[in-house]
Order: sequence, then C-alpha cells, then structure tokens
Amino acid sequence: MICPVEAESIVQYFLNPSIFRRFTISQWGKLPRLWCRLLLVGVLSQSVGAAAWASEAEPLSGDADGEGVSQSASNQSASNQANGVPLPLPVWSEAAIAARSDNGPYLSQTDLPMSGSITLAQVQALLPEMAPVSEATLPSVTDSEFGEIILADSTANSAPSNAVDDVEIDPAIIEQSPTLQRWLQGTPDLLEEIRNDPSFRTRIRVGYANFPSSGSVDGVQVGVEDVFIGRTGLTLSGDYGQSFNGDRESYGINARYYVLPLGGYFNVAPVLGYRAIETAGYSTSGLNLGIRLQAVLSRTGAADLFFSQSWVSIFGQDEVGITSLGAGYAVTQNLRLSTEIQWQNSRQQKDSRVGVFLEWMFF
Repeated sequence: MICPVEAESIVQYFLNPSIFRRFTISQWGKLPRLWCRLLLVGVLSQSVGAAAWASEAEPLSGDADGEGVSQSASNQSASNQANGVPLPLPVWSEAAIAARSDNGPYLSQTDLPMSGSITLAQVQALLPEMAPVSEATLPSVTDSEFGEIILADSTANSAPSNAVDDVEIDPAIIEQSPTLQRWLQGTPDLLEEIRNDPSFRTRIRVGYANFPSSGSVDGVQVGVEDVFIGRTGLTLSGDYGQSFNGDRESYGINARYYVLPLGGYFNVAPVLGYRAIETAGYSTSGLNLGIRLQAVLSRTGAADLFFSQSWVSIFGQDEVGITSLGAGYAVTQNLRLSTEIQWQNSRQQKDSRVGVFLEWMFF
C-alpha cells in the first residue's frame, strides 16, 4: 500500500501547471494506468487524512509505543523524497480494517497492485522512451499551444473512415458488377459523367420503306446511326435505300458534331458528308451540308425525336434539299422501333419517303 503523504506529493507534482502543460498528447497516452492509481490514492488520502493513517496503523518495527507515527511519516516522507529513499509502509491490523469498514473506505495492497513503496525517481522510470521529468528536460508549452495540440489530436481521431473499405463484399458479386468495380476503384464524378455520357446510343437499323411520290412503291432501307469517335461529340452515320422496282435509290455518309454536352436532353449538330440520289426524273450527287436538331425524351436511347435539314450539291444546278423528321422508342434494353418521314425538293420535282425501322442499340 502507498503512503498517502508521498502519493499526494507525486500527484501534486503531476498537477503542477508548469509540469502539466508540458506533456504532449502522445506522452499523456503513456500515463493512464499510473495516473489513475496515483489520482485514486491522492483523492482518498484527502478524505482519510494523515491523522487517520497514524492512528489506525499498527506501530512500525522499532516503535513499540506507536507514538509520533503521523509526524514521523510526514518528516520521513519529506526526507525520503529528497534522498530518493522509499518509505517503509505500515501494515493494517485486523482491528483497524474492521474499524475502517464501519467508518469508510480504506486502501490495502490488493486495492493497488503495486508492490512496495514508490518514489518520484521510480515514477519517472515507469515512463517508457521519455527522459526523466524535470523542469530542465521538459520543453516549454504555452496554454494556447497546449490547446492546439489537443484540438489537432481530436480532429485526427475523429476523421471518418471509408465506408467501402469497412464492407466485405463477395468477390463473385464484384466480378458481375462493372458499376461496383468502378466505385471500388474510386468515387466517380457523377455530375461530369451525366453531362458527358451520351443520352443516345449507336444504332443499326433495317426496315421497310414506301415512296408515295413514286406510285407508293415499296422498298427497303438500312443504315447505321451515330457511331461515336472516341469520347467526343463527333459521330459518323450512313444509310442506303432502294425501291423494289429500281426507280428510287439513295445512299450517303455523314459526319455530325454535337456541339452541346452529350448527356443533355437537347442537342444541335452540323452535318457534313456525301450523298447520291437517283429518281425516275433526275439524279444528283455531291457534298451534303446541313444541320440536325435532336430532343432526347428519355436517356440512353429510350425515346427521342429529331429534325434535320440538308442540301446536296448546294448552289449547283442539281441542288436538292432534304428534310427529315423522325422518332424512336425502345421496347427492350437494346431493341427499339423508329419511324422517319423524308421530303426531297429539287428544281425538277418533289419526292417523299416514309420508313418504319427496327433498330439495335449498342453500348
């Protein structure tokens, strides 16, 4: 059991403001068990008092009368503190323990499992990786600096952990989910992806065509729409159509550049390409120049509308203006139906075409 007189001196040493302020957060982390023991002894010793210690302890060896124990303990504590000599600790008698049980708490060797007595030198020796505590060895820390150290340490400890790292996921599920794989690699910029991820998709189309201006003859129309060139707004499109009687034929390839973000619900694209047209009354071919307006009703090709106007052999004798209006609607994730109406205007005559298509969407 530790003498309260000496324990109080140790506790007061650590509570000294000039000493207390000089411990860093990491240094205080090394003291919890020792600090709790010393603090417990110091608090209880205040209530028990040095007089109770002297009156209830049995006489020390060599002091048969038991007189002057409290005074000698105080004097010897001061002397031993200066010389670094441990105090001999008194032993509680059964009578003293019984009396203490009736009057209040008492300390025994089982309460504080620290063998023998303790001195300041022994306290300093219990601090691992630290120089002996003294005014000379401890650095000077102001009140404001000590507060900043505590705030920085509490902020670092309160940083939230990555919730993804704390969740265990079956590897089979990760392999089957490209979206989950992308999120595990890093948090994506969703706003940027929404703006630039195309709201329409590349399509291959095949369908039935009817030519009302040529006696409503039937035909076939095939083509590919909006093949993206990298992650840019540039796309390539091509088509071929012919009537079954051979009077009407048209084919061409065009480049479109969508000037607005691809993820938007509306876009504009200039059109530049080549087109050839042949009818019963005339034929022409050459540069195809125009513009395309597109409205996306539902993203990823689920539903959209478009309008385009272009001119073939512009400013030439055989100039032809082509106006197209169309719509598409997806019936499955990759399959959709579309329709298109087209008018061809030339100096010789006016022609028209109506088509219904089955489209397969990629990506």
